[in-house]
Amino acid sequence: MPQVLPSILSADFARLADELECCRAAGAAAVHIDVMDAHFVPNLTLGPPVIASLRRATALHLDVHLMMSDPLRYAADFRAAGADAITIHVEAVGQRRMEPAIAALRALGCAVGLAFNPDTDPRLWFRWFDRVDLVMFMTVYPGFGGQAFIPEVRDFVRATRGRFPRLPIQVDGGINRETIPQIVADGADRLVCGNAFFHDADPSGLEVILLSLADHLATRGGRPHPVHWQWHLALSAALLHAYHEHYEDIVAPTPLVDGNELMQALDLRPGPEVGGLLDIIREAQAAGEVRSREDALALAQEVLEKGGPL
Repeated sequence: MPQVLPSILSADFARLADELECCRAAGAAAVHIDVMDAHFVPNLTLGPPVIASLRRATALHLDVHLMMSDPLRYAADFRAAGADAITIHVEAVGQRRMEPAIAALRALGCAVGLAFNPDTDPRLWFRWFDRVDLVMFMTVYPGFGGQAFIPEVRDFVRATRGRFPRLPIQVDGGINRETIPQIVADGADRLVCGNAFFHDADPSGLEVILLSLADHLATRGGRPHPVHWQWHLALSAALLHAYHEHYEDIVAPTPLVDGNELMQALDLRPGPEVGGLLDIIREAQAAGEVRSREDALALAQEVLEKGGPL
C-alpha cells in the first residue's frame, strides 16, 4: 500500500513541533526532510541542529534527503542528529565512489537510499539497487518546492519497478491530486508530498473522496479541520480504487504546457512562480478559456506582465 511522507520543507518553520504533530495525527509514519547546500542545488535549507530538534519533538521516522555535493562529509552528523534514513544523489557520488559510499552509510546504522535527478537514467545504476533500502526519483529538478511534475520520469519508475518488484520506490516533486494515481500505477509506493500536504486545504470537486474522509479530523491550533485528503488517498486502497473509478470525471485535463516548457519559453527559474502560473493555466483550460499551447504561454506572459501569480 502506498505511503505518503509529508515534506517538512513546506511546513511552517515557526511551529515545526506542531506541524510534526499534525503529520502524526493524520497517520504519517515518516516525514521527509530536504537538506540543500546551495551548491549541488541553488538553495540552502537546514542542517544537523534542526534535525536534532525534530528528533526531540517526534518519534516519527526521519527520512533525510541530502542534496549536497559532498554528502558523505556530513552524513555521520545527520545520523547522529537523529536521521533514520539517509538518501544521497548518485550524481554527487558517481559510479566509482558508489561502493564505499553505500558501505559508509551502512556503517552508520541507517537505512540507505539513492536519489536521481529527472534527467538521470536509473538503468545505468541498477547494479547498486540490490544494496540499498530505497530509490527516489525526483519528479522535479531539485532546489525549490512548488514546481510542476515532470511526466518523463514515469518511464524510469516503470522500468525500475519491472526490474525490482520489491524495492521501495519513492518519488518527490509535484505529487498531488492529479499525479498520485499516475505515479502509483507506475509502481511508486512512497510519495513525498510538500505543498499538497501542508497547503492544499480545498479538495472541492472530489465528493467521492471527501465522503470517505468525513470522519477523519486533525487539530491545528485548537481548531478542527479536515485531514489533508492526499494522505488518506495514498494510504487507503479503497480510496485509491474509487479515485481510479472516477478518474475521468474528477481530474483536470492533460496540461497544455509543463513546467519545463514554461521556464524555457518565458526565461523563468524554478520556483513557486512557475507552479502558480501552471495553476492559472489549468484553471483557464478547465474553463475553456485556453485551448492550445500558444494560448497557455500567452496567458502566462500576460500574468507576468501584471506582476506575476504570487
